[in-house]
Amino acid sequence: MLITMAKKKGKNNGTSDTAERPDAVEEQTAEEPTTTIEKSEPQEVKDTPIEDMDVEDLRAELSLARAEITQLKAELAGKVQDRDTPYKGSKPADVQELQEKLQRLRKEQQEADAARDKAWKQLKAVVQEISSLANPDYLQSLQVKAHE
Repeated sequence: MLITMAKKKGKNNGTSDTAERPDAVEEQTAEEPTTTIEKSEPQEVKDTPIEDMDVEDLRAELSLARAEITQLKAELAGKVQDRDTPYKGSKPADVQELQEKLQRLRKEQQEADAARDKAWKQLKAVVQEISSLANPDYLQSLQVKAHE
């Protein structure tokens, strides 16, 4: 009798003597999902259409996944080329315009720094004057002069 067994994850399709025969184990590890075990009884082919459909479905799914991988690789290659293009094709006029803008910004920053330093010095002078006016000795001298 000829028995056909389908290899599936986590499923055992009946009992077999594969553990007793080492050559049968080698047959199961081959790329084909089905293995054949021979017995001394008259030969019959036991067809399992559900398992064959599963194999066909899996093969179709595998071919779709491979096609999707090929498509994604092509898209990725296009994106890498698109990313590199703007940097290589910069116009000299654009670069010059950006350099001029950068110079203007640097000049404005220098002017802002100078104005900040001037304002800080003025603030220090005002705080110093207020401190001297709040000094008790200075206040006493003003009161003495006022009484005289």
